[in-house]
Amino acid sequence: MLEERLEKIMAILKKQKYMTNTELCQRLFCSQSTLRRDLIKLEKAGLVIRTYGGATIVTPTNHEFSYFFRETERPHEKAYICDLARNFITHGQGIFLDSSSTVNKLCPYLDHYTNLIVVTNCLKNALNLSRAEQTQVFIAGGHLKKNSTSIIGEMAGAFLEHFKVDIAFISCRGIDLNGIYEADLDQALFKQHMIENAKKTILLCDNSKFNSEHFFKLTTFDKIDALITNKKPQATYQEKLAASGCELIY
Repeated sequence: MLEERLEKIMAILKKQKYMTNTELCQRLFCSQSTLRRDLIKLEKAGLVIRTYGGATIVTPTNHEFSYFFRETERPHEKAYICDLARNFITHGQGIFLDSSSTVNKLCPYLDHYTNLIVVTNCLKNALNLSRAEQTQVFIAGGHLKKNSTSIIGEMAGAFLEHFKVDIAFISCRGIDLNGIYEADLDQALFKQHMIENAKKTILLCDNSKFNSEHFFKLTTFDKIDALITNKKPQATYQEKLAASGCELIY
């Protein structure tokens, strides 16, 4: 019920940009106290700004939402994508995992493989994998991003230069026909280091991220070996990916 209500609030504000608390309560059929708790949660996630008597949406193109909000979004789609992504994993590989909530869903699958080396900049990935007896985990050092589980910055990027792995699993904030985007410069730079130091890069991207342009360009399709999503994209994307040599899996 809570997640459904939060999604409705965001859907309303995406269309109206600003609404009063009274208007939102009428649209949601909820009390002022319930709405206040919901708006506080969304504000902490960086999605809305509460004003006197109302709320307005945060422009998303250059804003990275809190990890603690993102991990509750589209869980079934993320699980489906990671179930497909496991087909790229085999015993004895070296693997990069970024700090996205989508890639984090891949961690439970790694328990089934032996002699893996995993390099990540995500505290939650490292903790999830700490119980895997057959996996060595290396975590980048650097700056802990606020409201996140990400280690970022110059030190974190330089750490990746010590590794040359078989495969990098990354996600993104959005894609369009011109490329792949992030909402945060540090995240984009770190993932670029991952791409450069991996023999193969797999992009995990649910269908909500298509046709979504953001401020920082992460990379182009020709630098990605495969894009895994949960739904068949438009024909224009299929053609673009095929021309770039990027395999499409859904």
